[in-house]
Amino acid sequence: MTNTDAQLYQVTVNFSMSPQDMVKACGFIRVTPKIRLEDLSVTKNGKLEVNMKLFSIERKSLAYLGVSEEDLIEVIGSTLRYYIPTGAILELNKEQGFRPATIIELLAFGATKLDMPQFPQAIFALGTTFQDTGGHPLVPHIDALGGGRNLGLHFGYEDLWECSQSFLFLFTQMS
Repeated sequence: MTNTDAQLYQVTVNFSMSPQDMVKACGFIRVTPKIRLEDLSVTKNGKLEVNMKLFSIERKSLAYLGVSEEDLIEVIGSTLRYYIPTGAILELNKEQGFRPATIIELLAFGATKLDMPQFPQAIFALGTTFQDTGGHPLVPHIDALGGGRNLGLHFGYEDLWECSQSFLFLFTQMS
């Protein structure tokens, strides 16, 4: 399956729930303290059905998008690594009619889909970012690693994502 024909997941986002209640509905055993739920604002009301997809940045899945390996190469010391900038991930999905999911949409996805066996790695929402004390971007993610559900923050490596990792990014279809 390529990212252009990725499976769509229909998810109900309940904007009437507080972020704290959304986290409870997910059943997380660990929530990173840097995610201050009381600072998250929900700007919509009611429930909304949205279509979501997962986007993989594994090197083998990027070739069909016209992303050449030369665009991804960075040599660090004697180690050859492949990276893709966040902007490229966003643009590739925008062209397909998708926008990055917010943390609220990530929580709605996590409440119903996180236990599915095809999601063994972390799932990131680029539509909400936090910053560490040095001003670096931190991106929220959910996972079911280590025997339980987790809500955490991941440092975006100066806005670059390593393609050797099995990162999955959640996107919401634009209406």
